[in-house]
Formats: sequence, structure tokens, C-alpha cells
Amino acid sequence: MSEIIQKITRLLTTPNMALAYSKWLFNRNLLRKAPEVTLTADAQIGGWISFSEYWSFWKGIVNAEKSLIKLQLLNKTNRPTIAVDIGANIGLFTIYLATIGYDKVYSFEPVP
Repeated sequence: MSEIIQKITRLLTTPNMALAYSKWLFNRNLLRKAPEVTLTADAQIGGWISFSEYWSFWKGIVNAEKSLIKLQLLNKTNRPTIAVDIGANIGLFTIYLATIGYDKVYSFEPVP
């Protein structure tokens, strides 16, 4: 019983977690699918197997990281640009890199 109380307390005291959990429940129970996270206008990612996984990525990629990645593209010459995503996990950065203009993106995830 104390584990349930701990989870409820965390849900109510962690900023935005209640909002994300509400979205998760709405999508899973009413729409019968996991919610999607929008990375760019052309790219969304979904298929989360648990709320914990969704919560880890529900905001997508933060603006500071997006700015840093786009800054690299400003230095692009006529050569093709190649990005490598090592530790790709679910492919969040891989998808983002591929949709913003990198010519090739290689991703590797060592954990099955």
C-alpha cells in the first residue's frame, strides 16, 4: 500500500507529470494507442510500452540540444553531412537528425 502512496505523491509533486500521465491515460484508454511525441513537423515517435518510457521522452528534444545540432548544419559545405547517434536507445535523436537535413545518420544501440 505504501508503494501506491509513494507513486501518487511523486505524480502530484513532480512538475508536469500529472499532465503527461493524463495524456498517457487518455491515449491508452480512449484512443487505444500510446501518445506520440512530435520531434519536427515531419517526425513523430510513439509506441511507448509504459508510462515510464513515455515520461522519459514526452518533451522530445529540448531546445538547447536542437540549437546545438542545427548549429552544426550551418557549417555544412557542399559535402554530404553524416551524423552518428551512439547509444541511440529508441532513436529519438536519429529521427530528429534525419528530418532536419543530415544526409546520412548512423545509429547504434548496444543494449538489446
